[in-house]
Amino acid sequence: MSLVREKELLALFVCAAFLRLFYLPDDRHRWEGHEAAYLTCLGGECSGADDGQNVVLMRVIARVVGVVSQEPQALQIAAILIGWLCLLVVMVWVLRTVDLAAAFCVGALVCVWGEHLAWSGAYYQVLLPHLLIWSALTVWTYSKAWCAPLGAFLVGLGLACRVELIAIAILAPIWVGKRAKTPLWIGCWICGILLGVWTNPAVGGQSTVVESALPLVWEAWFAQVLWLDFAGPWASPPVVLLLIYGSWQLWPTRSRVVVAVWLTALMTHITGAAFVDWGYRHGLGVGFAFAILLAIAVRDGLREEGRRRGVAILALNLALVVLLFDAKGIYDRYYAVDSVSVASRGDMWPRLTDETAFDGCRFLSEEPPVGGQPMPSHWLVDVNDGCWLWGEEFWHHIWTSRALAARGVRMHRLYNLEPVGVRSWPQDPGRPHRWVYRVYAQR
Repeated sequence: MSLVREKELLALFVCAAFLRLFYLPDDRHRWEGHEAAYLTCLGGECSGADDGQNVVLMRVIARVVGVVSQEPQALQIAAILIGWLCLLVVMVWVLRTVDLAAAFCVGALVCVWGEHLAWSGAYYQVLLPHLLIWSALTVWTYSKAWCAPLGAFLVGLGLACRVELIAIAILAPIWVGKRAKTPLWIGCWICGILLGVWTNPAVGGQSTVVESALPLVWEAWFAQVLWLDFAGPWASPPVVLLLIYGSWQLWPTRSRVVVAVWLTALMTHITGAAFVDWGYRHGLGVGFAFAILLAIAVRDGLREEGRRRGVAILALNLALVVLLFDAKGIYDRYYAVDSVSVASRGDMWPRLTDETAFDGCRFLSEEPPVGGQPMPSHWLVDVNDGCWLWGEEFWHHIWTSRALAARGVRMHRLYNLEPVGVRSWPQDPGRPHRWVYRVYAQR
Protein backbone atom coordinates (compact mmCIF):
# COMPACT_ATOMS: atom_id res chain seq x y z
CA MET A 1 0.00 0.00 0.00
CA SER A 2 1.36 3.45 -0.92
CA LEU A 3 2.46 5.68 1.95
CA VAL A 4 1.19 8.78 0.11
CA ARG A 5 -2.06 9.22 -1.79
CA GLU A 6 -3.12 11.86 -4.27
CA LYS A 7 -5.01 13.97 -1.74
CA GLU A 8 -1.93 14.29 0.53
CA LEU A 9 0.15 15.37 -2.46
CA LEU A 10 -2.46 17.94 -3.51
CA ALA A 11 -2.63 19.29 0.04
CA LEU A 12 1.15 19.75 0.06
CA PHE A 13 1.12 21.67 -3.23
CA VAL A 14 -1.70 23.89 -2.00
CA CYS A 15 0.09 24.53 1.30
CA ALA A 16 3.32 25.42 -0.51
CA ALA A 17 1.54 27.84 -2.82
CA PHE A 18 -0.40 29.41 0.06
CA LEU A 19 2.73 29.97 2.17
CA ARG A 20 4.60 31.53 -0.73
CA LEU A 21 1.72 33.85 -1.47
CA PHE A 22 1.12 35.10 2.08
CA TYR A 23 4.33 34.50 4.06
CA LEU A 24 5.93 37.84 3.11
CA PRO A 25 3.21 40.25 1.96
CA ASP A 26 3.83 43.02 -0.50
CA ASP A 27 3.48 45.93 1.91
CA ARG A 28 6.93 45.28 3.42
CA HIS A 29 8.72 44.60 0.15
CA ARG A 30 11.26 47.19 -1.01
CA TRP A 31 12.30 47.30 -4.65
CA GLU A 32 15.98 48.20 -4.42
CA GLY A 33 19.34 46.93 -5.65
CA HIS A 34 19.07 44.07 -8.12
CA GLU A 35 15.30 43.93 -7.89
CA ALA A 36 14.94 47.62 -8.72
CA ALA A 37 16.83 47.04 -11.96
CA TYR A 38 14.56 44.15 -12.92
CA LEU A 39 11.54 46.30 -12.14
CA THR A 40 12.52 48.66 -14.96
CA CYS A 41 12.34 45.72 -17.38
CA LEU A 42 8.57 45.70 -17.07
CA GLY A 43 8.56 48.73 -19.34
CA GLY A 44 11.17 47.23 -21.66
CA GLU A 45 14.12 49.41 -20.60
CA CYS A 46 16.11 47.25 -18.11
CA SER A 47 18.11 50.17 -16.74
CA GLY A 48 19.70 50.91 -13.40
CA ALA A 49 22.15 48.02 -13.12
CA ASP A 50 25.08 46.65 -15.09
CA ASP A 51 25.35 43.09 -16.39
CA GLY A 52 27.03 41.95 -13.20
CA GLN A 53 23.92 42.83 -11.18
CA ASN A 54 21.25 41.11 -13.23
CA VAL A 55 21.06 38.34 -15.78
CA VAL A 56 19.61 38.06 -19.26
CA LEU A 57 17.12 35.29 -18.53
CA MET A 58 15.46 37.19 -15.69
CA ARG A 59 15.36 40.32 -17.83
CA VAL A 60 13.54 38.38 -20.55
CA ILE A 61 11.05 36.96 -18.05
CA ALA A 62 10.43 40.44 -16.64
CA ARG A 63 9.81 41.83 -20.13
CA VAL A 64 7.34 39.03 -20.85
CA VAL A 65 5.57 39.73 -17.55
CA GLY A 66 5.50 43.42 -18.51
CA VAL A 67 3.38 42.60 -21.56
CA VAL A 68 0.66 41.41 -19.17
CA SER A 69 1.12 43.94 -16.37
CA GLN A 70 3.60 46.63 -15.40
CA GLU A 71 2.69 46.54 -11.72
CA PRO A 72 5.50 45.47 -9.32
CA GLN A 73 3.21 42.80 -7.89
CA ALA A 74 3.35 41.02 -11.24
CA LEU A 75 7.07 40.39 -10.76
CA GLN A 76 6.43 39.16 -7.23
CA ILE A 77 3.88 36.68 -8.55
CA ALA A 78 6.46 35.53 -11.11
CA ALA A 79 8.99 35.07 -8.29
CA ILE A 80 6.48 33.10 -6.20
CA LEU A 81 5.75 30.85 -9.17
CA ILE A 82 9.48 30.25 -9.67
CA GLY A 83 9.84 29.30 -6.00
CA TRP A 84 6.87 26.93 -6.18
CA LEU A 85 8.20 25.29 -9.36
CA CYS A 86 11.61 24.92 -7.71
CA LEU A 87 10.00 22.90 -4.91
CA LEU A 88 8.07 20.88 -7.47
CA VAL A 89 11.05 19.96 -9.63
CA VAL A 90 13.08 18.75 -6.62
CA MET A 91 10.10 16.56 -5.71
CA VAL A 92 9.97 15.21 -9.27
CA TRP A 93 13.68 14.35 -9.15
CA VAL A 94 13.16 12.41 -5.92
CA LEU A 95 10.07 10.75 -7.39
CA ARG A 96 12.07 9.64 -10.43
CA THR A 97 14.98 8.30 -8.38
CA VAL A 98 13.13 6.92 -5.31
CA ASP A 99 9.34 7.02 -5.06
CA LEU A 100 6.31 9.18 -4.25
CA ALA A 101 6.67 8.86 -0.47
CA ALA A 102 10.22 10.25 -0.54
CA ALA A 103 9.07 13.03 -2.89
CA PHE A 104 6.32 13.97 -0.45
CA CYS A 105 8.80 14.07 2.47
CA VAL A 106 11.26 16.34 0.63
CA GLY A 107 8.39 18.57 -0.46
CA ALA A 108 7.20 18.90 3.13
CA LEU A 109 10.69 19.94 4.30
CA VAL A 110 11.26 22.49 1.52
CA CYS A 111 7.68 23.76 1.88
CA VAL A 112 8.38 25.22 5.37
CA TRP A 113 12.08 26.06 4.92
CA GLY A 114 12.38 29.76 5.82
CA GLU A 115 15.07 30.84 3.35
CA HIS A 116 13.22 29.16 0.48
CA LEU A 117 9.99 30.86 1.53
CA ALA A 118 11.66 34.25 1.75
CA TRP A 119 13.51 34.02 -1.56
CA SER A 120 10.30 32.87 -3.23
CA GLY A 121 9.06 36.42 -2.72
CA ALA A 122 12.12 38.12 -4.25
CA TYR A 123 12.57 38.64 -7.99
CA TYR A 124 16.30 37.97 -7.96
CA GLN A 125 18.53 35.29 -9.47
CA VAL A 126 18.47 33.02 -6.43
CA LEU A 127 15.79 30.35 -6.87
CA LEU A 128 15.58 30.43 -10.68
CA PRO A 129 19.12 28.96 -11.09
CA HIS A 130 18.20 26.16 -8.67
CA LEU A 131 15.03 25.51 -10.65
CA LEU A 132 17.12 25.17 -13.82
CA ILE A 133 19.84 22.97 -12.31
CA TRP A 134 17.38 20.57 -10.65
CA SER A 135 15.31 20.51 -13.83
CA ALA A 136 18.46 19.36 -15.64
CA LEU A 137 19.06 16.60 -13.10
CA THR A 138 15.42 15.55 -13.50
CA VAL A 139 15.63 15.50 -17.31
CA TRP A 140 18.75 13.35 -17.03
CA THR A 141 16.80 10.66 -15.16
CA TYR A 142 15.25 9.77 -18.54
CA SER A 143 17.13 7.72 -21.11
CA LYS A 144 15.95 9.45 -24.29
CA ALA A 145 18.67 10.78 -26.61
CA TRP A 146 17.32 14.34 -26.46
CA CYS A 147 17.62 14.42 -22.66
CA ALA A 148 21.41 14.79 -22.67
CA PRO A 149 21.56 18.08 -24.66
CA LEU A 150 18.40 19.47 -23.01
CA GLY A 151 19.81 18.86 -19.53
CA ALA A 152 23.11 20.45 -20.54
CA PHE A 153 21.23 23.49 -21.87
CA LEU A 154 19.40 23.86 -18.55
CA VAL A 155 22.68 23.56 -16.62
CA GLY A 156 24.19 26.26 -18.82
CA LEU A 157 21.24 28.57 -18.16
CA GLY A 158 21.47 27.91 -14.42
CA LEU A 159 25.20 28.66 -14.23
CA ALA A 160 24.72 31.76 -16.37
CA CYS A 161 22.38 33.01 -13.64
CA ARG A 162 24.42 31.93 -10.58
CA VAL A 163 27.91 30.57 -11.15
CA GLU A 164 28.43 29.25 -7.61
CA LEU A 165 26.02 26.41 -8.42
CA ILE A 166 28.92 24.89 -10.31
CA ALA A 167 29.41 22.59 -7.29
CA ILE A 168 26.12 20.81 -8.06
CA ALA A 169 26.82 20.88 -11.82
CA ILE A 170 30.24 19.25 -11.38
CA LEU A 171 28.73 16.56 -9.16
CA ALA A 172 25.97 15.80 -11.68
CA PRO A 173 27.48 12.39 -12.60
CA ILE A 174 27.05 11.27 -8.98
CA TRP A 175 23.53 12.71 -8.72
CA VAL A 176 22.48 11.18 -12.06
CA GLY A 177 24.09 7.74 -11.63
CA LYS A 178 24.37 5.13 -14.39
CA ARG A 179 22.81 7.33 -17.08
CA ALA A 180 25.83 9.63 -16.83
CA LYS A 181 28.23 7.15 -18.43
CA THR A 182 27.47 7.56 -22.13
CA PRO A 183 29.88 9.62 -24.29
CA LEU A 184 26.99 11.80 -25.49
CA TRP A 185 25.97 12.66 -21.94
CA ILE A 186 29.54 13.40 -20.84
CA GLY A 187 30.16 15.67 -23.84
CA CYS A 188 26.92 17.59 -23.32
CA TRP A 189 27.55 17.89 -19.58
CA ILE A 190 31.03 19.40 -20.07
CA CYS A 191 29.78 21.81 -22.76
CA GLY A 192 26.89 22.91 -20.53
CA ILE A 193 29.23 23.73 -17.65
CA LEU A 194 31.75 25.60 -19.82
CA LEU A 195 29.13 27.64 -21.67
CA GLY A 196 27.23 28.42 -18.48
CA VAL A 197 30.30 29.68 -16.64
CA TRP A 198 31.51 31.73 -19.60
CA THR A 199 28.14 33.38 -20.19
CA ASN A 200 27.73 34.32 -16.52
CA PRO A 201 28.01 38.14 -16.48
CA ALA A 202 30.38 38.16 -13.50
CA VAL A 203 32.81 35.78 -15.25
CA GLY A 204 32.73 36.02 -19.04
CA GLY A 205 30.60 39.12 -19.48
CA GLN A 206 32.48 41.20 -16.94
CA SER A 207 35.89 39.65 -16.33
CA THR A 208 36.88 42.68 -14.25
CA VAL A 209 34.54 41.40 -11.51
CA VAL A 210 36.58 38.22 -11.19
CA GLU A 211 39.89 40.04 -11.59
CA SER A 212 39.07 42.45 -8.76
CA ALA A 213 37.92 39.63 -6.48
CA LEU A 214 40.77 37.17 -7.08
CA PRO A 215 43.30 38.93 -4.80
CA LEU A 216 40.76 38.72 -1.95
CA VAL A 217 39.76 35.06 -2.36
CA TRP A 218 42.36 33.62 -0.03
CA GLU A 219 41.81 36.27 2.65
CA ALA A 220 38.03 35.78 2.55
CA TRP A 221 38.29 31.99 2.53
CA PHE A 222 40.73 31.89 5.43
CA ALA A 223 38.51 34.21 7.49
CA GLN A 224 35.18 32.51 6.70
CA VAL A 225 35.77 28.82 6.03
CA LEU A 226 35.05 27.69 9.60
CA TRP A 227 31.74 29.58 9.78
CA LEU A 228 28.48 27.65 9.63
CA ASP A 229 26.29 30.75 10.04
CA PHE A 230 25.06 30.77 6.46
CA ALA A 231 23.90 27.14 6.50
CA GLY A 232 20.95 28.29 8.59
CA PRO A 233 18.85 25.57 10.29
CA TRP A 234 20.73 22.79 8.46
CA ALA A 235 23.74 23.41 10.73
CA SER A 236 21.70 23.38 13.96
CA PRO A 237 22.60 20.52 16.37
CA PRO A 238 19.25 18.68 16.05
CA VAL A 239 19.38 18.67 12.24
CA VAL A 240 23.07 17.67 12.18
CA LEU A 241 22.18 14.65 14.32
CA LEU A 242 19.34 13.84 11.91
CA LEU A 243 21.70 14.09 8.95
CA ILE A 244 24.13 11.70 10.63
CA TYR A 245 21.21 9.33 11.31
CA GLY A 246 20.08 9.59 7.68
CA SER A 247 23.56 9.01 6.29
CA TRP A 248 24.07 5.96 8.51
CA GLN A 249 20.70 4.50 7.51
CA LEU A 250 21.16 5.06 3.77
CA TRP A 251 24.81 4.09 3.42
CA PRO A 252 24.29 0.31 2.96
CA THR A 253 21.76 0.74 0.13
CA ARG A 254 22.11 4.30 -1.20
CA SER A 255 25.74 5.24 -0.66
CA ARG A 256 25.81 7.22 -3.94
CA VAL A 257 23.13 9.61 -2.65
CA VAL A 258 24.99 10.07 0.64
CA VAL A 259 28.23 10.86 -1.20
CA ALA A 260 26.46 13.29 -3.56
CA VAL A 261 24.80 15.14 -0.66
CA TRP A 262 27.90 15.56 1.48
CA LEU A 263 30.16 16.45 -1.45
CA THR A 264 27.60 19.08 -2.51
CA ALA A 265 27.62 20.52 1.01
CA LEU A 266 31.42 20.49 1.25
CA MET A 267 32.09 21.99 -2.18
CA THR A 268 29.39 24.64 -1.80
CA HIS A 269 30.77 25.65 1.58
CA ILE A 270 34.38 25.79 0.41
CA THR A 271 33.63 27.83 -2.70
CA GLY A 272 31.15 30.05 -0.84
CA ALA A 273 33.63 30.89 1.91
CA ALA A 274 36.00 32.31 -0.72
CA PHE A 275 33.38 34.81 -1.86
CA VAL A 276 33.76 38.29 -0.39
CA ASP A 277 29.98 38.79 -0.14
CA TRP A 278 29.12 35.28 1.04
CA GLY A 279 25.65 34.93 2.50
CA TYR A 280 22.66 32.68 3.14
CA ARG A 281 21.52 32.76 -0.50
CA HIS A 282 24.75 31.11 -1.66
CA GLY A 283 24.16 28.05 0.51
CA LEU A 284 20.64 27.16 -0.67
CA GLY A 285 21.98 24.20 -2.66
CA VAL A 286 23.15 22.63 0.58
CA GLY A 287 19.64 22.91 2.00
CA PHE A 288 18.15 21.11 -1.00
CA ALA A 289 20.72 18.33 -0.73
CA PHE A 290 20.19 17.84 3.00
CA ALA A 291 16.40 17.85 2.57
CA ILE A 292 16.76 15.08 -0.03
CA LEU A 293 18.95 13.03 2.30
CA LEU A 294 16.53 13.33 5.22
CA ALA A 295 13.49 12.63 3.02
CA ILE A 296 14.89 9.40 1.59
CA ALA A 297 16.05 8.24 5.04
CA VAL A 298 12.59 8.90 6.48
CA ARG A 299 10.94 7.10 3.57
CA ASP A 300 13.10 4.01 4.08
CA GLY A 301 12.39 4.06 7.81
CA LEU A 302 8.63 4.34 7.33
CA ARG A 303 8.65 1.12 5.31
CA GLU A 304 10.05 -0.79 8.27
CA GLU A 305 8.22 -2.04 11.32
CA GLY A 306 8.80 -1.34 15.00
CA ARG A 307 11.47 0.98 16.36
CA ARG A 308 12.90 2.01 12.98
CA ARG A 309 9.53 3.27 11.81
CA GLY A 310 9.07 5.26 15.03
CA VAL A 311 12.53 6.83 14.66
CA ALA A 312 11.68 7.86 11.07
CA ILE A 313 8.46 9.55 12.17
CA LEU A 314 10.30 11.33 14.99
CA ALA A 315 13.08 12.45 12.64
CA LEU A 316 10.65 13.97 10.14
CA ASN A 317 8.69 15.77 12.83
CA LEU A 318 11.84 17.11 14.52
CA ALA A 319 13.19 18.41 11.20
CA LEU A 320 9.88 20.10 10.44
CA VAL A 321 9.82 21.76 13.88
CA VAL A 322 13.37 23.12 13.48
CA LEU A 323 12.58 24.45 10.00
CA LEU A 324 9.34 26.03 11.20
CA PHE A 325 11.12 27.82 14.04
CA ASP A 326 13.71 29.10 11.57
CA ALA A 327 10.95 30.28 9.24
CA LYS A 328 9.30 32.07 12.16
CA GLY A 329 12.62 33.81 12.88
CA ILE A 330 12.90 35.06 9.29
CA TYR A 331 9.26 36.14 9.41
CA ASP A 332 9.95 38.16 12.58
CA ARG A 333 13.03 39.78 11.05
CA TYR A 334 11.13 40.63 7.87
CA TYR A 335 8.45 42.39 9.89
CA ALA A 336 10.92 43.98 12.29
CA VAL A 337 10.51 47.64 13.19
CA ASP A 338 13.19 50.12 14.10
CA SER A 339 12.45 49.71 17.80
CA VAL A 340 13.79 46.16 17.84
CA SER A 341 17.04 46.88 16.04
CA VAL A 342 20.32 47.70 17.67
CA ALA A 343 20.20 51.09 15.97
CA SER A 344 17.29 52.11 18.17
CA ARG A 345 19.42 51.94 21.28
CA GLY A 346 21.62 54.78 20.04
CA ASP A 347 20.37 57.49 22.40
CA MET A 348 23.36 56.87 24.64
CA TRP A 349 25.82 57.73 21.86
CA PRO A 350 26.77 61.12 20.35
CA ARG A 351 24.76 62.44 17.41
CA LEU A 352 26.51 62.87 14.07
CA THR A 353 25.34 65.18 11.30
CA ASP A 354 26.02 65.19 7.57
CA GLU A 355 29.06 67.40 8.14
CA THR A 356 30.33 65.62 11.23
CA ALA A 357 33.00 62.98 11.13
CA PHE A 358 34.25 61.28 14.24
CA ASP A 359 37.54 62.96 15.06
CA GLY A 360 40.33 61.54 12.89
CA CYS A 361 38.19 58.70 11.44
CA ARG A 362 37.21 57.77 7.91
CA PHE A 363 33.85 56.29 6.90
CA LEU A 364 33.65 52.82 5.44
CA SER A 365 30.44 52.67 3.41
CA GLU A 366 29.75 49.62 1.28
CA GLU A 367 26.09 50.47 0.79
CA PRO A 368 24.55 53.01 0.58
CA PRO A 369 27.37 55.45 -0.22
CA VAL A 370 28.45 58.44 1.83
CA GLY A 371 28.47 61.57 -0.33
CA GLY A 372 31.88 62.40 -1.77
CA GLN A 373 33.42 59.10 -0.73
CA PRO A 374 34.00 55.94 -2.79
CA MET A 375 32.58 52.63 -1.57
CA PRO A 376 35.56 50.57 -0.42
CA SER A 377 34.91 47.05 0.78
CA HIS A 378 36.23 46.20 4.21
CA TRP A 379 38.35 43.57 2.43
CA LEU A 380 40.16 46.36 0.56
CA VAL A 381 41.17 48.60 3.45
CA ASP A 382 43.78 48.24 6.16
CA VAL A 383 41.73 48.65 9.31
CA ASN A 384 44.92 49.17 11.29
CA ASP A 385 45.71 52.25 9.22
CA GLY A 386 44.18 54.97 11.35
CA CYS A 387 40.54 55.00 12.45
CA TRP A 388 37.66 53.61 10.39
CA LEU A 389 33.92 53.90 11.01
CA TRP A 390 31.35 51.41 9.77
CA GLY A 391 27.68 52.40 9.65
CA GLU A 392 25.47 49.68 11.07
CA GLU A 393 22.05 50.00 9.49
CA PHE A 394 18.61 48.93 10.60
CA TRP A 395 18.61 46.70 7.51
CA HIS A 396 21.56 44.71 8.87
CA HIS A 397 19.16 43.17 11.38
CA ILE A 398 16.20 42.17 9.22
CA TRP A 399 15.56 40.06 6.13
CA THR A 400 15.57 41.86 2.79
CA SER A 401 16.46 40.78 -0.75
CA ARG A 402 19.59 42.94 -0.49
CA ALA A 403 20.88 40.37 2.02
CA LEU A 404 22.46 42.99 4.26
CA ALA A 405 21.91 40.76 7.30
CA ALA A 406 24.71 38.49 6.08
CA ARG A 407 27.03 41.50 5.81
CA GLY A 408 26.15 42.47 9.35
CA VAL A 409 27.01 38.96 10.57
CA ARG A 410 30.31 39.13 8.71
CA MET A 411 31.32 42.48 10.22
CA HIS A 412 30.53 41.36 13.76
CA ARG A 413 32.39 38.09 13.24
CA LEU A 414 35.51 39.69 11.77
CA TYR A 415 35.96 42.83 13.85
CA ASN A 416 35.65 44.27 17.32
CA LEU A 417 33.00 46.96 16.89
CA GLU A 418 32.69 49.80 19.38
CA PRO A 419 29.68 52.14 19.01
CA VAL A 420 30.68 55.81 18.98
CA GLY A 421 27.76 57.74 17.50
CA VAL A 422 24.41 57.77 15.69
CA ARG A 423 23.58 59.46 12.43
CA SER A 424 19.96 60.11 11.45
CA TRP A 425 18.47 60.42 7.96
CA PRO A 426 15.14 62.18 8.61
CA GLN A 427 14.81 63.60 5.09
CA ASP A 428 15.28 60.33 3.23
CA PRO A 429 12.61 57.67 3.92
CA GLY A 430 14.49 55.23 1.70
CA ARG A 431 17.32 55.03 4.20
CA PRO A 432 17.24 53.38 7.60
CA HIS A 433 16.13 55.61 10.46
CA ARG A 434 19.61 55.62 11.94
CA TRP A 435 23.09 54.36 11.50
CA VAL A 436 25.13 53.32 14.49
CA TYR A 437 28.68 54.23 13.60
CA ARG A 438 31.24 51.90 15.06
CA VAL A 439 34.99 52.11 15.29
CA TYR A 440 36.29 48.72 14.33
CA ALA A 441 39.57 46.86 14.49
CA GLN A 442 40.82 43.35 13.79
CA ARG A 443 39.99 40.71 16.34
